[in-house]
Amino acid sequence: MKKIVSLVVLGILCGTMAIFAEDAKAMPARMGRFYLAPSFSFANQTFDKDGERQDTTDGKGAVKMFNLGFALEYGIISWITGAIQWAPGWNVWSDLDFNLRQITGGVAPSDKEIEANLKDFGDIFLGAKIQIIGPAAPVQSEMFRLAFGPGVKIPLPGPDFEDEYAKLSKDIGSVMTGGDPSETITVSRLDKHVFSFGLRSYFDYIINSHFSLNLYNEFLYYPIKAKGNKYAMGVPSSVDVAYGYDLTFEFEPHFDTVFGNAILFHAGLPVTYKTSPDVKVNGTTRDDSGMQSLSLKPNVSVFFTQMPLPLQFQLGYTLPLWGVNTPATNTIVLQIRAYFKIGSSS
Repeated sequence: MKKIVSLVVLGILCGTMAIFAEDAKAMPARMGRFYLAPSFSFANQTFDKDGERQDTTDGKGAVKMFNLGFALEYGIISWITGAIQWAPGWNVWSDLDFNLRQITGGVAPSDKEIEANLKDFGDIFLGAKIQIIGPAAPVQSEMFRLAFGPGVKIPLPGPDFEDEYAKLSKDIGSVMTGGDPSETITVSRLDKHVFSFGLRSYFDYIINSHFSLNLYNEFLYYPIKAKGNKYAMGVPSSVDVAYGYDLTFEFEPHFDTVFGNAILFHAGLPVTYKTSPDVKVNGTTRDDSGMQSLSLKPNVSVFFTQMPLPLQFQLGYTLPLWGVNTPATNTIVLQIRAYFKIGSSS
């Protein structure tokens, strides 16, 4: 049954699902942008503690899920943008390929499949982007943009793994006596579900009207400990779990051009590195519980600027390159962005 605890690595998929462009641009004053972001993710492999790929097919934990994310950004003034981001958002559908013999480390006498899922919600980010250097910023420049984004993550409840563990134990007991599994079990989580605060940093170097380079960094700190039943199966609620922090670095070359007078085309090729340390359980470090990931996220978009409601469509793909203690998650995401204006910017 100890194998159940390791399933927590399947749940922290939000890092591979980040979907918002992380450049240093600020929204124009009184201009808003709404995002709808459906995505499909799948993982048939995981990266182990040594950074090696391991297959997770044939009942060993292959993951598929469809998620629906949302966001709203609004230009408060020409160099300050407020944002609410819920992405990953709601896991509308998910499927995890587990059989009882695998999940119990060979204890169960059958390879019968269990109904496992990732039925969960991502946490909500609230923040602002404050542009310090840029065309309309306090320090004006046409070649460089620099912005900082303080923010907080508001946790949503998440699954209770004591309840899920009880349902799993019921299925195991049923199979041990010749019956069949009957429960639908949420075996892991989509996000940490703990309050955090931190800072995002953005820097753009504009080479010319078509090419630019972007550097992005995010640091999130978790000052509050989670209860064990919110962390993973097999961990009691009396246990405190400290996550520490999440750290992200990203480098992205951009290409932009205009078709006619009304259609803007954009292409980007971000390389993203994410890391988090080993968690501490009741003050003791749990070895090999931290993670690292390196991914490539090519994307293209078209922006129809002259429509009554200006719309932008972006298609992106996340390709996992390397990792430690994390699923090798591939993600296809479509962003639909609608632009609107409230009042006058003057």
